[in-house]
Amino acid sequence: MRWAWRIAAAVLAGLLFGLVALLLALWGLPNGPDRLARWLQPHSPIAFDYVRFEGPLRGPWRIEQLTVRSDRWDLAAEQIELAWHPAALLRGTLHVERLAVQQMRFRNEPPAEPEPPREATLPAPLRLPLAVHLDQFQLDDGCYQAGDAEPECVDGQITNLRLDGSAWAVDALALAHPRLQLSGRGNGEAAGRWPFSARLRAETEIPDWPLWTGEFALDGDLIEFGVAHAAAPPYAYQLAVGE
Repeated sequence: MRWAWRIAAAVLAGLLFGLVALLLALWGLPNGPDRLARWLQPHSPIAFDYVRFEGPLRGPWRIEQLTVRSDRWDLAAEQIELAWHPAALLRGTLHVERLAVQQMRFRNEPPAEPEPPREATLPAPLRLPLAVHLDQFQLDDGCYQAGDAEPECVDGQITNLRLDGSAWAVDALALAHPRLQLSGRGNGEAAGRWPFSARLRAETEIPDWPLWTGEFALDGDLIEFGVAHAAAPPYAYQLAVGE
C-alpha cells in the first residue's frame, strides 16, 4: 500500500505544481483572464459571452459587452471595470478596490404558474469562505425588468462594504431613481434572526408640492424591528412604528 500512497502524493504534487505554474503564467500575461474565460466557456453551466476582456490576472480588468443567460433570467452589461488586490487572498480576504458597471440590464422571467405560498422562514446564515471588502461600487444605468413589464432603472454607489464572517457593514449607500433619491448606511449580522441597524435619507418630488425629504432609522431584526421617521419642513411630521 505504501507505493499507492506515493503515487497519490506524486499526482497531487503534480496537480499543485501545474496549478501554480498556470497562475504564474496568467499573472503576467496581459490577456491571461481572457484566455481562462474563453477556456471555461464551453464547460460553464451558465452561458456567458463578451466582446473584450482586457487586463492581467492581477488587474485591473475591463470587460465589454458581457452577456449571461440562464433558463429563467438573462443579464447584460455594456462595460465592467474591476480593480482588486490578489495578495489579500493570502489573508483570507477578497479585497476589491473598485467595481464599476455601466448600462446593466437584468431581466427575470416569472414562472408560468404561480408558486404555492410557503411558510415564512428566516434565511439561512450567510457563510462565505472568504471575507469580502469592497471599497467602491458604482452602477450607472442599471435596470431590472420582470417579464414584459416596464424596466425600472437606477444609478447607485456603495462605499466601504465589509462582510467578515456573518457581520456586514456599509459606510455609504446612494441610489438615484427618476422618482426617488435614497442614501444611507447600515450594519448587521447575516445569521440568527439577522439583526440590523440602518439610517436612511430619502427625497422625492411630489407634483405641485414642495420637495419631500425624510429621515428613517431602522433597528431590530427580521422578526421584530422598529422604524422611526421624521419629515423635514414644510411637512414636518414624525412617526414611530414597532420597537
